Amino acid sequence: MAELDAFFQPKSIAILGASERAGSMGGLVLRNLQQAGYPHRILAVNRKGYKSVHGVPCKSSLSKKDEIDLAVICLPAPGLQRAIKLVAQAGVRAALILTGGMARDQLSATRMRRIKLLARHWGIRLMGPNSLGLIVPSQQLNVSWSHLQPPAGDIAYIGMSSALGSALLDWAAGRGYGFSHFVTVGARADISVSDVVDYLAGDRRVRAILLHVENIRNAERFMTVLRAASRSKKVLILNTDPDTLVPPGLASRDKLTQAFFDRAGVLQVSNFQRLLGTLQTLIRSRPLYAHTLALVSNGLGPALLARQELVARAGTSSRLDTLPEALKPLRLHGDRQAEHGLVLPAAVDPATLNQVLVGLDGMSGIGAVLVILVPNARLDIPGLNKVLLSHRKRTRRTLMVTWLGEASVGAARDELDAANILNFDATEEAVQAFSSIVRHEQVQAYLSETPEQNTRITPAPEMLAPFNERAAALPAGETPCLSWQDTRDLLTLFGFHLNPGQYLPDRRALERAAPGLNYPVIVRVLHEAYQYPFAYPEEARHRWRGVAIDVTGPEALLGEVEQLHEGLARYFPDSPFQGYVVQPMRRRLDSLQFSLGITRDSIYGPVLLFGLGGSLANVRADRNVALPPLNRTLARLLLRETHVYALLRERVRQPVMAEEALIDAIMQLSELAEHCPWLSGLEMNLVLEQDRDLIVLGAAAAIGERRPPVIPTYPRHWESTLERAGQQWQIRPVRAEDEPALKELYERQPAEALRLRFFGSRLHFAHRELAAMCQIDYRREMAFVLESPDGTLMGEVRGWTHVNAHSMEFAIMLDAAAQGKGLAQAMLAQLEAFARSEGINHMHMDIMPENTPMQTLGQRMGYSVSHRDSDSVLMEKYLDAV
Repeated sequence: MAELDAFFQPKSIAILGASERAGSMGGLVLRNLQQAGYPHRILAVNRKGYKSVHGVPCKSSLSKKDEIDLAVICLPAPGLQRAIKLVAQAGVRAALILTGGMARDQLSATRMRRIKLLARHWGIRLMGPNSLGLIVPSQQLNVSWSHLQPPAGDIAYIGMSSALGSALLDWAAGRGYGFSHFVTVGARADISVSDVVDYLAGDRRVRAILLHVENIRNAERFMTVLRAASRSKKVLILNTDPDTLVPPGLASRDKLTQAFFDRAGVLQVSNFQRLLGTLQTLIRSRPLYAHTLALVSNGLGPALLARQELVARAGTSSRLDTLPEALKPLRLHGDRQAEHGLVLPAAVDPATLNQVLVGLDGMSGIGAVLVILVPNARLDIPGLNKVLLSHRKRTRRTLMVTWLGEASVGAARDELDAANILNFDATEEAVQAFSSIVRHEQVQAYLSETPEQNTRITPAPEMLAPFNERAAALPAGETPCLSWQDTRDLLTLFGFHLNPGQYLPDRRALERAAPGLNYPVIVRVLHEAYQYPFAYPEEARHRWRGVAIDVTGPEALLGEVEQLHEGLARYFPDSPFQGYVVQPMRRRLDSLQFSLGITRDSIYGPVLLFGLGGSLANVRADRNVALPPLNRTLARLLLRETHVYALLRERVRQPVMAEEALIDAIMQLSELAEHCPWLSGLEMNLVLEQDRDLIVLGAAAAIGERRPPVIPTYPRHWESTLERAGQQWQIRPVRAEDEPALKELYERQPAEALRLRFFGSRLHFAHRELAAMCQIDYRREMAFVLESPDGTLMGEVRGWTHVNAHSMEFAIMLDAAAQGKGLAQAMLAQLEAFARSEGINHMHMDIMPENTPMQTLGQRMGYSVSHRDSDSVLMEKYLDAV
């Protein structure tokens, strides 16, 4: 039994603290379990020695003879440690703690620590405390103190707050929603939201997952499970985390949180009503062929309202200026029709509406159609509704309807609801729903991005060794800044071009160098505070960065230095002086400056920043954020969602060239974040010259403890080289850009080889499937590919880690031209080595009985081979874990 099966599929339950006393939580849980129709054994446990509670046998204690799968603890907080020890000694390995009142005070924190240690010592899994409980209607399981028994459905809810969970349950019941699972994990003494998402992601009965999280403790694991779940299910989340600090360089956490959930393929919503409402919108919608909305209305005013709302949400309406000939006579407002939608007569008849919908179906560039209808005395409401119902059955597009009003259109709305047609009371609700559909498709697209061939600059490990050694030697909690020269050296390693500069340690060195400088120049006074990134007040007018520009000669230079020292004494009296830097002046009247950097968040780790730069700019206001690693598509999104991008398009002569140069720089920054997890902060100010050359004018950096990106980076240390007949073959982890090569590998294989590999006939491999195979989460699965000496992909071996188990399932394929060289054995041996490093001790594979070459390979590698049935053979092997 998997570790969480005991919670969701228990065959016996003990309720500790159950009684018939009024207000007894244990008694309430017991009654809920009975009312749900739980078919298996229930045992009440109460030290008072009752013979039964609500007709269920009761004991004063537990023993191993009771053979309990799940213990539900409904006891006051002081008795939790004793209860956990009791159930553990009775052989129970799963306990649901419904005890409330475990607030965030010192006493509760102490009890939580003791509970965790005790559970770990006895090897028992805990859910709670502060939990409402869990409900699985299909299992007739309700171990909660909820006031409702929700019907069965295909939606799973996983939350943290008992109060909000209870409210959502009531809200959902009033609207007829059912649930496959309803869980609140509470204070997370052990089991977290991530654990439950991971468990339910593989459940085919779950169509969608709704989440509420109050804070995220392990962003790396949360990202991993969300990405896995959102590939096969619709996942929506409501996040409430008001107490977390804003990372340096940002004005708020909003964009950062959005970036995290975007990369996870999850749609974030703002309130509980939208959690369920948006889910129903996504379930009832169809794939969009374009992110545009065609507006059809029997009134200009409603069409204008809808378009106004669409513009406010940065949406796009479909231009209808190329209508089919049959629809052109229907125009009521001439050329304005193209901009505002198709405005029909107020008394539009069913035949005309049908003609319009059929005509629009034949047009390209339309993602969804919104029909807005206003009731009046001449309108055939039942007839129009019949047209809408009929059209929904034959169209491939998403059809949305808004019947404006109330008294006359209730029956029409009910009819559309019964047919699962998206319909809304107001135009703004309809446009909001369309925006949610578009947004969900966008975040889903982030999961299947395939980067171009990697041409980025990657420094050799020995070149980064001095930085790595310095970071490793840091005392815990210290974040010293890098010197001016060290920061420049680091940026140079990653391909950044820097404005030349001369470092002068003191006034005497400056005076000696002054006559020979190539004026005009910039002079900076270096001091400790200046060396840290983001070390400035929020308002640009209050900043003092210790810089003098357009210095024209030696006398002017010395005069400027005097003023700089006065400024240093005034603004940074406690910051030690560290020397001067003199650089050539680089400026055009229309030149743009850009801010590029890395900050570190306490939850999400390294964060990339891009926006408007310059000492007088409000850099925080225009900063956009992204989580590394990036590909060029994601880098382009980071760039285009800023104000400075609009300025770039206006000011430069060759905007496409300038954009590509900036994307190159963002990709270099992403590479830097991947290779330097000890970098706690980096800030650069860059200028664009000749529309293509980015020059770093100034930079500051600091180092700290290692914190890798929350999205796994490419594990280069698993690359290996083999020699066969004097030729070099490479085995390496799959990369996102391998998609075309993997497709070519599959297309080269005969039909029989594909049937043996995929357990069925395969002719085509879609982009989304191939992207999922190549852009994997290295924390939960691994795929090694085999490259021939000429770089052709000749094989792959892929392993999937089982949820809550130390086991890996695998599959392997090798091109016929590479067979007979021992390469398949080498690939499988590398996967086994990876499995050992992850603490996996069991490898297994299902194959077809006629796949004798695979059976032979397995026997050579020490796998046992056994027939499950006539259709499959099991190969398995137990590893010695590292």
